[in-house]
Amino acid sequence: MARSSTRWTIRTVRDHYKLYGLIYGFTVKEALKRSGDVLVEHLSAIAGEIESNGRPPTDVVPLLLRFQTTMIDLAQSSRIKSGPALNGDDRPR
Repeated sequence: MARSSTRWTIRTVRDHYKLYGLIYGFTVKEALKRSGDVLVEHLSAIAGEIESNGRPPTDVVPLLLRFQTTMIDLAQSSRIKSGPALNGDDRPR
């Protein structure tokens, strides 16, 4: 079966990021329920590093990825961890 080409349109971009927001919104809610203060402590520390960075934006990318990974890990859900939007396969088709 031939794979269709990826075509970015205003609609696909909006849909993509809306879905991304829904998934991460759900993830952070689950992480707060299951990890509570531990999540807040970890994310606050990472946010502090991001704010005090003072380097080019590209240097912040590893901190943003660590922020996302921490949120996903502390949600303690195999379903969230295995979701395509969370493991790099979130491109529109």
